[in-house]
Amino acid sequence: EWGSGNGRKLMDFAEAFAKEHGYVSVRLDTFSKNERNQRFYEARGYKRLGNIYFPKQSEHPFYCYEKVLQ
Repeated sequence: EWGSGNGRKLMDFAEAFAKEHGYVSVRLDTFSKNERNQRFYEARGYKRLGNIYFPKQSEHPFYCYEKVLQ
């Protein structure tokens, strides 16, 4: 359900797991038309790196994001 905080909890877990296991960053992608996800990731400190295309899936790109872990 939207607004339940599950997305935040999942991202908290993924970032903590990555840190604990020595990863330098977390990378992900989201559909370019999904503005809600983009705002969510950017609010968590993710930076947009570029676009990737899946022509069989959509004419619109997916945006690649990365967060460098401290």
